Amino acid sequence: INRQIRETEKKWERNQMNEIYLCDSELFWLQRMERAVNSFQIRSDWELSVVGRTRSPRELLPLLQSRGTGTGIYLLDVGHGTGMDGMELGAEIRRLDGDAFLIYVTSHENLAGAALEAFRRRLLALDLIVKDPRDFQDRICQSLSCIEEILARREDEAELLTLENRSSHRFFPKKEIYFIESVKGFRQIALHTASEVYRYPATLRECCAK
Repeated sequence: INRQIRETEKKWERNQMNEIYLCDSELFWLQRMERAVNSFQIRSDWELSVVGRTRSPRELLPLLQSRGTGTGIYLLDVGHGTGMDGMELGAEIRRLDGDAFLIYVTSHENLAGAALEAFRRRLLALDLIVKDPRDFQDRICQSLSCIEEILARREDEAELLTLENRSSHRFFPKKEIYFIESVKGFRQIALHTASEVYRYPATLRECCAK
């Protein structure tokens, strides 16, 4: 049990940190990726950590398998010429990390083909960025800012208890709920907050499942 608790705590800590993985066969662009991440980190209070930085998909996959994954952020070059291209790598990442954010980088001449291939493989890539030194860093920062907003919305939604019936939905911030109890003699629960007691037709078990 203690081992399971420690593993859960480690996963929670990793999820709070927002792990980033970089993969590009060209060292120049790999360094530009990391520079962009560091630049974004300086002006944001969002916790980011580059935990993988490789020049080959074959090097990145074992790292993912050993660390475990969960809502990772992946900056990937489309073409590698190493037996596995960026799209194949993205498909494998998507299998290992269903909530992954995939950001692809590519040259001007490969842009259209890369977009079609990402769509064909249903990779749900967040962005496709051209390797142009003039705005490469800004584009990556924009993508990271978008991810930050998405994760913030998810966190806000996770902090709400949603109770619904046929005619309406009610949302309660979990931090404002004092306690929930069963109503004797009825299939109801009573939800107590500072301002009201809300009755809802459900059992405690059903409510906790939400």
